[in-house]
Amino acid sequence: MGKNKRKQNDRDVIEQIASIKKQLKAIKHLTDDADNCSSVICKEARTGAKRLLMTLKVAKKDFVKKDSE
Repeated sequence: MGKNKRKQNDRDVIEQIASIKKQLKAIKHLTDDADNCSSVICKEARTGAKRLLMTLKVAKKDFVKKDSE
């Protein structure tokens, strides 16, 4: 029983990492699009997206670090 639960946990971890990677790519595209825009709304969106990107990167590192322990 414990072996099956570990396999499920491993699958969950892989899915979560894949989800984080997709989110990071989507945010990068948003920031790239916003870089080409000069309006205040674009600048605010770019700033917010970059903050979120950094938060996700830190969360990903913490998540991988905890998983490897």
